Amino acid sequence: MDYGTLKERTLELLGRNAVSLAFDMATSQLDDALRIREMEAVATVAASGGEIALPADFIEAQSVENVTGGFLKPVSHERRVELASTGTPTHYTVGNGTLHLNPAPEDGHEVKIIYFAKLAPLVDSGDTNAALGGGAVDAYVYATLAHHARLIRDVAALQFWEPEAAKAVAMANKSDLASRFNGGTLEVNPVGTVV
Repeated sequence: MDYGTLKERTLELLGRNAVSLAFDMATSQLDDALRIREMEAVATVAASGGEIALPADFIEAQSVENVTGGFLKPVSHERRVELASTGTPTHYTVGNGTLHLNPAPEDGHEVKIIYFAKLAPLVDSGDTNAALGGGAVDAYVYATLAHHARLIRDVAALQFWEPEAAKAVAMANKSDLASRFNGGTLEVNPVGTVV
């Protein structure tokens, strides 16, 4: 689906055009709540003094890996400070648009970040993004309708569409998670064991 089709569908449901701001608000809401594989992006970046500027569309990390091998573990900022040293990074933390590596590597050390990216904004009728082009079309429609209702102060419509948007987001996230593991249950193994 594209932005033009989304506008047509909301027009059919409302009998009038949705408030333009409702589409932007729906995008922002889905950036906060939706986590589907269509939103994943990959960046391979070089460190400078143990810090890496994150991509502008970064929401949250899925995984961080040394290009030479080995996944980094996330830690709190306080724990990162305790671990401070130099060498091959084993841990990371995120703050203020920066990925902080620990121990700090030499300049030029590369890491691969798999992360959830913000949805592309919808401007022109032909525009689409990960949610509209992926498994969350209903979440986009319901979120747009809920924000439209909020903006025009239609309490009854808001009470109807807002829970529908929340359910659609939850179902999209749950369905995506289940498909990643073929519907199976994850098995937890103690640290240091090989499966």
